[in-house]
Amino acid sequence: MITKARLLTRKLARAFKPDSRLAGVMGAAEFERVFLRERELADRHEHCFSMLVFVHGKSQDRRAADAALARLLADRLRSVDVVGHLDEFHLAALLAFTDGEGAGQVSDDIIHRLARAGFDFNCRTFTYPSSRGGIKGKPSSKGREEQRGHKVDGELLSARTSKPEEQVGSPASDHAAAVSARATSYLPSEYLELSHVRDSLGKRQSFDLEPLLHEKLSFLRRGFDILVSGLALIALAPLLALIAVLVKLSSRGPVIYVQQRAGLGGKPFPFYKFRSMYVDAEQRQAELAEHNEKDGPIFKMKNDPRITPVGKWLRRWSLDELPQLFNVLIGDMTVIGPRPPKLNEVAEYRTWHRRRLTRRGGLTCIWQVSGRSEVGFEDWMRMDVRYIKRRNPALDLSILARTLRAVVSARGAY
Repeated sequence: MITKARLLTRKLARAFKPDSRLAGVMGAAEFERVFLRERELADRHEHCFSMLVFVHGKSQDRRAADAALARLLADRLRSVDVVGHLDEFHLAALLAFTDGEGAGQVSDDIIHRLARAGFDFNCRTFTYPSSRGGIKGKPSSKGREEQRGHKVDGELLSARTSKPEEQVGSPASDHAAAVSARATSYLPSEYLELSHVRDSLGKRQSFDLEPLLHEKLSFLRRGFDILVSGLALIALAPLLALIAVLVKLSSRGPVIYVQQRAGLGGKPFPFYKFRSMYVDAEQRQAELAEHNEKDGPIFKMKNDPRITPVGKWLRRWSLDELPQLFNVLIGDMTVIGPRPPKLNEVAEYRTWHRRRLTRRGGLTCIWQVSGRSEVGFEDWMRMDVRYIKRRNPALDLSILARTLRAVVSARGAY
């Protein structure tokens, strides 16, 4: 008797098996590996890429339609572009060094040619990194023109811009308007990797790819966050009350300092801390800029005169961070994850730094247990990206245990 496991295995094998009749078309598993590699290259070298996903329209012979699409893509795309199965129903194309506008022009041309051949397809375009702006190192319009002039194997590294005569002033201009509108949009962040790109195919015409790579917390992980933060708030209630009194008596100003931080995907949220500085600390930072002891877009000063006497004690033992348990409880943060950055820091991020924003910010991560303020900015970013790639329950438990030691030792805490 065939078990359910064997049936599932056969179904998955069919879904990810490349169609041998479609020359030059990768299977889904291989295509996903290429996609992840292209994303790594885009992060490191700060260029963009796009993905076209083709969706069958009205009822037609899918095999004949896919064969016609594969032949057209082989003729239309460059040698640096890749065609593969997104799943058993959709073909997709990765366009290296191609922004959303260029991808739109390519998709318009391909759909028009297919229509003339009697095949009905729709095309969804996805672009990475996000076109919403705020990414340091993202090519300007001039930079994109220079990028289009770069050649590999004698071919321009960009999407071709040729359009059929019938399309001038209509579909292409409509697509340009859609790209412009998309530049100010924000997609929900309940997506992760290509599996959720597949789920999004019927939702809208064009997407920024970056929000589709954001993490959705699992039910178990969210439950763990609620349990840990809830129990900690109950157990630490007397200590929280004592700290609140000390902060209030030590200097003028509110007990809780609320700052806007970048959460999942860079979306701002109110970040809570016990106030450890005088109320004019933000205004005085410009005066102390020359004393910054760290590289990158962060400000750290070991003997910062803006810190109150009680604040120095709170920072040494990381007690000023305890109100962030409320952030965890309401879901803005998680227990273990990259520390949420300030909004002005994110504005200075390079493309690969933004990888840390694809996961919900946390109370502690590898940086906290590896020296905190003693670690350079670039090394800090690498630690967070490494955690995102390798995260597993064993690593999380290890970080949690090491965090207790780091708090007791107060290493790098200032």
